[in-house]
Amino acid sequence: MKNISYDDYKFLSPFNEKYAKWLDDKITTMKIFTPYSHLFENHISHSYFRDNELFTIKSKSSTIDNILENNGIVVTNSTFSDRLIITKKNNKFYRRNYFASKDSYNENTSSSLNDIIEYESLVNLNWKTDIKIIYENEDRIILSENQFCRIYLLNENGDNPIIGNLLLFTVIPENENFILSCEEIDVKQLFSDHEINELFSLCTYIPKVEFFAIDVIFTKSGVKIIEMHSNPPYIKNNINFSQEINNYLYKNLESKKKFFLTNEDNDYSKTKLLYNEVINNYPKGFYPFRKSNLTLEMIPNFNDNLLKSDWQLSRGFLPHRIEQYGINDSNNEKFISDFEYAYLGHVNNSFRCWFEDKITIKYILRDYHDCLPEYYYLISYRNGKNRIIKLMDCPEDYNTNFDDIFSLLEEKLILALKPDEGTHGAGFIKLTLVNDCYFVNDELISKEEIINILKDKDNQYIITEFIQQHEVLNKIYPGAVNTVRMTVFKKDGITPVIGNCYIRFGSNETNGVDNISAGGLGADVDVETGAFGNAVNRFKVSTPYHPDTGVLIEGILPNWEYAKASVINIANSLKEIEYMGFDVAFTPTGIKLPEINRMPDFPMLNKVTEKTLDYLLHKLDQKKIKYLYK
Repeated sequence: MKNISYDDYKFLSPFNEKYAKWLDDKITTMKIFTPYSHLFENHISHSYFRDNELFTIKSKSSTIDNILENNGIVVTNSTFSDRLIITKKNNKFYRRNYFASKDSYNENTSSSLNDIIEYESLVNLNWKTDIKIIYENEDRIILSENQFCRIYLLNENGDNPIIGNLLLFTVIPENENFILSCEEIDVKQLFSDHEINELFSLCTYIPKVEFFAIDVIFTKSGVKIIEMHSNPPYIKNNINFSQEINNYLYKNLESKKKFFLTNEDNDYSKTKLLYNEVINNYPKGFYPFRKSNLTLEMIPNFNDNLLKSDWQLSRGFLPHRIEQYGINDSNNEKFISDFEYAYLGHVNNSFRCWFEDKITIKYILRDYHDCLPEYYYLISYRNGKNRIIKLMDCPEDYNTNFDDIFSLLEEKLILALKPDEGTHGAGFIKLTLVNDCYFVNDELISKEEIINILKDKDNQYIITEFIQQHEVLNKIYPGAVNTVRMTVFKKDGITPVIGNCYIRFGSNETNGVDNISAGGLGADVDVETGAFGNAVNRFKVSTPYHPDTGVLIEGILPNWEYAKASVINIANSLKEIEYMGFDVAFTPTGIKLPEINRMPDFPMLNKVTEKTLDYLLHKLDQKKIKYLYK
């Protein structure tokens, strides 16, 4: 088969959809592939700018000086391939390109490691993207100092990976971007059967990723992956993709061309122009919004209610905040306005992408399996066909077909279907089997209709465990899993603090979820004791008894101390994330976390506590300083 052309290859990219982020950022890769850490370099620390200062997260107990004086360290950027080896001898720093063997003293820097790193442009003040990483350098074997291998891996069906191509690159010393030679070699020449099986195991561990490449070197401690490519570089140098990869690429090419020919709504040129227009008129870090060139329609999360008075407009408060907090001229600076909360945007750095879909956070929090629902299947639509992918908690004897999904339902009797992306319970489906009859959100439905729901190309459903809530909450309202929103922040970037909590209850209006804006209710929760009460509906009208069950909305949350400790432990494990909203479901044996939010909503009913306000106002000041507004 003719090798796919470069232009067609670029048309096909990007590959692997949203799961490309697992490979494109080295810190995310480290988190995703924790069970395979021995295949990656030894991570010492990574740094980024937080609150206008360099903030470092360490993972090694040994001091950096000891490592520098032995084999040295490798310094790189989280998303770029530039790599330096730095050593220290007689209080002088020496540096060399990763693929060179000769050290050179860097006379352009002082005797500070951070000065060298900043001078080499490996990290700068871009607080959201530039992450400096330090690895422990290891002596290389088998290949020369200026060689590495690139392996092209294909795992189209999720459970049958192959090595498509193995290329040996020799680069010009001091500049790995200039290839001296590239040759294709047999994998058996360099890799043992055990190492090949480990690569295949790595592929099946992430069955959502179909096609990718890895760059490896060989060290005394084994094969080390130094780079992963979610969009594998196009093969040049008169070398063709393997027949299997070419077949995969051509098949996807025909499907993608057909998609664009048959879908009139896919006018991407118009979409791109509109996007660019918005971006060009959206100043980075603008404040306050009255001084920006934006029209109000371009400001997210705002509406005409903001314009009801000049006083509100000049301070950015939505009308109901004034009454909610008793805000006036003398105290308004003690509160964060709705506009300022939106202006903060995502407080977290680029690692907020971990919360963009439910599968990623399941990988990241593998050590807290007991606090997360079990994940069985992912149903996705790609290249004109439905694909059923087994997830980490699916029993081994189940296969990837609709019959086995129904067999799983027969075993569990109740399952949850959730879109992989989204918040506020949007798209949630409760699927039950009762006396050989199927129900979706308690409405009778046929098996064929369920299959049609699963095949819907506009949704990507995860099939998970349905959370069974504790009787204390079930008796108040059994038609939804009623969850507590627990806001956690780290003012110092290290120590997690529970800011405020409130509980949401579903109703007959909310269609199986506990969304307040859809017709649910909210009640205060005392952080210290777990006592809840003072319930109101979405119109802020006191509602002490649930309107559908007549049960008093008041009590003590079960397993409260365990819930708080678990949330704090999880927040501690997410060292890169400093502001989160945990949705906590209380079960008969503990808790489950159906969702963790990367930027919690500004509570509509519950008041933000003084501790949380102090944190938010601190972050607001830091952002104003960064963009020279303060």
